[in-house]
Amino acid sequence: MTDQASPSSYDHIPYPDLVHSLTHPGRVAAIATLLNIQPAPVESCRVLELGCASGSNLLAMAYSLPDSIFVGIDNSARQVEVAQHTARQLGLANVTFYHLDILDLTPNFGQFDYIIAHGVYAWVPPHVQDKVLDICKRNLSPQGVAYVSYNTLPGWHMLLMVREMMQYHTRDLTDPQQRATEARAFISQLATMIPDAGKSAYAALLDTYLDSRHKAVAGYDAWQNSVLLHDELSDINEPIYFHEFASRADRHDLQYLAEANFAHVMLNDLSPEAVEQLEQYARDTIQLEQYLDFVRHQTFRRTLLCHTDVAVDRTLRADRIRSLYVVSRAHPVADEDAATDGVARFQCFDGATFASDHPLTITALHYLTEISPRAIGFMPLVQEASSRLGIDSPSSEDVYTLALNLLQAFTYSAQLIELMAYDPAFAIEISERPQASPLALLQVQNVPLVSNLRHEQVELDGLAYAVLRLLDGQHDRAAIIDALYALIESGKGAPPQPNMTPEEVRQALARDLERTLRWMARASLLVG
Repeated sequence: MTDQASPSSYDHIPYPDLVHSLTHPGRVAAIATLLNIQPAPVESCRVLELGCASGSNLLAMAYSLPDSIFVGIDNSARQVEVAQHTARQLGLANVTFYHLDILDLTPNFGQFDYIIAHGVYAWVPPHVQDKVLDICKRNLSPQGVAYVSYNTLPGWHMLLMVREMMQYHTRDLTDPQQRATEARAFISQLATMIPDAGKSAYAALLDTYLDSRHKAVAGYDAWQNSVLLHDELSDINEPIYFHEFASRADRHDLQYLAEANFAHVMLNDLSPEAVEQLEQYARDTIQLEQYLDFVRHQTFRRTLLCHTDVAVDRTLRADRIRSLYVVSRAHPVADEDAATDGVARFQCFDGATFASDHPLTITALHYLTEISPRAIGFMPLVQEASSRLGIDSPSSEDVYTLALNLLQAFTYSAQLIELMAYDPAFAIEISERPQASPLALLQVQNVPLVSNLRHEQVELDGLAYAVLRLLDGQHDRAAIIDALYALIESGKGAPPQPNMTPEEVRQALARDLERTLRWMARASLLVG
């Protein structure tokens, strides 16, 4: 994210290297497909990112999609130089970065199938906001999809209060890092000073703010300070109501498609009474989305836009998932009643659950949990589940029911079922000389937050942080254990348990290494 109005702040304190999973064309294209758009194939598309910072988001895409073209622009010369340097280190010829102001981008820059503007819109002046939407109109291909994120009201009314208090408290400070550190400390202290803090909604707000927006990453205060300086403490931070954003997009001949977090547009978390009331209030999709923001106290949106002349069909049809890939992070729930009622239940880490008594669906879900986090095409999934049931050719009704159930689970949670328009490539099997992705190997030199091969951010614990640095494909397990033992001997690492003999330390490291490598494989960090 880059504030195009003040590049010097980003030259001095760059924005942290992050990937944003929902910006990936493989996820965006899946939503477009469900809504009857024919997006460009993800494996051979053109992607433009506005405010690309140091390029981490595009670099991760470019690495995983070598036949697609990626272009990033940013107004910070320093960050563009870093992005270009990293692209050279990775040997990526399909990604290009330009030191360019958003205002200087014209239609002659070319058309793109996917345009990304993450963390830009709310942090730039109105004329730049208008230009962002103009680019989404003029540089977007006919069936293209644009992703624009922004802070939203009413939720940000309360966050604006926190922002203004931090700005006041740090009004006399000029050093950015000191300003951010003092601002965070002030809000933490303020939460403890409130009378009857344990019963105060105000204190709870401050605690929630610190926990959700500035969760500590031990030893990396400068990294977190950068996030705070460029988000809450930036010179410009203008949240907007959704209906206002939709109206602005409409003036540029762009229509609202959906949210990149697709489950967010669904009403599954609301009571039947609430849904009925909302349907009475809202006369169209835009009004319904706005009322949902009122209900959910929404603070942030990741909105997908397309051209107004594209025929969007919001009736979700099961047959549209046939061309997509399916992933599940769910696990079966042990249930004593399953043997008698024939219902299998699945749950994921975000608490979402799904139950079915349909044999083909149950078998397909069990298979997905076995291969997780790998993806499989819908029709191969049908074939695998049918084979496991001893069925040569499932009925069209069974195939339709499976598709409908998967689609329903996707609307509950992308952890239950994730639909994607491509199959991410990563290694599940652990080789004799394990190798992490080249991008993760570069990132781990700075912070214990790296990008995996599913375009997700992964936080590493102490051992994983040490191990990942050694996964260059040159070290076998014995060499990795030797290196970890040397860290302990030098005092830079701690033994698994106190008072262990050298042999016991090595044996414990061997066990912990195997567990860590299995976790890394499941975290999609390894290449073949």
